[in-house]
Amino acid sequence: MARTRLSRRATLSMLGAAVFAGCSREGPTRASSPSAEATPSGTPTPDPGIVPPARVFSPTARGADGHTLTVERWFALPSVRYRTDGSHERVEPFADRFVGYDFRLENVGNEPLDSLPDTEFTLRVAGETFDHVHALRGEVAFSRTDQPDGEPEIRPLTWYETLEPGESARLQLVFDVPAFPEFRHYLAWDHRVAVEGRTEPAFLHP
Repeated sequence: MARTRLSRRATLSMLGAAVFAGCSREGPTRASSPSAEATPSGTPTPDPGIVPPARVFSPTARGADGHTLTVERWFALPSVRYRTDGSHERVEPFADRFVGYDFRLENVGNEPLDSLPDTEFTLRVAGETFDHVHALRGEVAFSRTDQPDGEPEIRPLTWYETLEPGESARLQLVFDVPAFPEFRHYLAWDHRVAVEGRTEPAFLHP
């Protein structure tokens, strides 16, 4: 379900084969206009990286079909604790860190909307594009994570089926990426219809 990655680490997609055959369903909720949650792990540097400035949005972008994407927060972890038989271990990424994006999709139109493919969403940093992972290092299911209190939570990978008018779904995608401290990273949305008036991908950050 992942597209071809444009980075020098293209082999990671083969090493990180999906543990899940697909994404489980998460029921949408009626929108209540919550405010975006602050990013807890620091603010990206001002350099926007290699993206068109006119296609950068924070925190919300709207598609012509009524889909509205709001990025709520991101976090970065150098390793993640998970459960083993009677104890805990930590899993490290193939690259430098696991980056999670929490975001919300809302239907602001007048007609029901089918779910979007998760392949519409990638992480973009320093001119490189990364697909989300289905397990940590290709082997640790998200459901096995047991993180300490206060650490940003990696949730089991879920998706949704339909959004009725006014409904929204809160989602999370996790990426295994190199660290580029001099560049800001974005959740890239390559939608099937125009977003904010143009068909090029939109790049969002909180």
